[in-house]
Amino acid sequence: MTDASTIGEVAQRTGLTVSAIRYYEAEGIVAPASRTEAGYRLFTETDVRRLLLAKQARHLGLGLREVKALVEDLATLDCATFAGELGSRIAGQRAAVAARIAELRELEAT
Repeated sequence: MTDASTIGEVAQRTGLTVSAIRYYEAEGIVAPASRTEAGYRLFTETDVRRLLLAKQARHLGLGLREVKALVEDLATLDCATFAGELGSRIAGQRAAVAARIAELRELEAT
């Protein structure tokens, strides 16, 4: 593989749909892709890593705003600090899910 990947290649590598990749590009999760002379989008390895992070974060239930913050943190923080931030956000999400489960159980009991 070259230094840049087409949107189809990125979709295969990340498991995201082409439309999801375009959406994340439009929302600033990845920088606007460079284009070939024919107009094809080209994504870097950094873009692929950001998209994978976004996919995993969304799977954990983080919102788009939180995903954007994570991607920005990834670009600016050292590895250990980023890992701490990620752990803290996941713990917050876990607490929110636990609270929602408790609410649902209470509703079910009534």
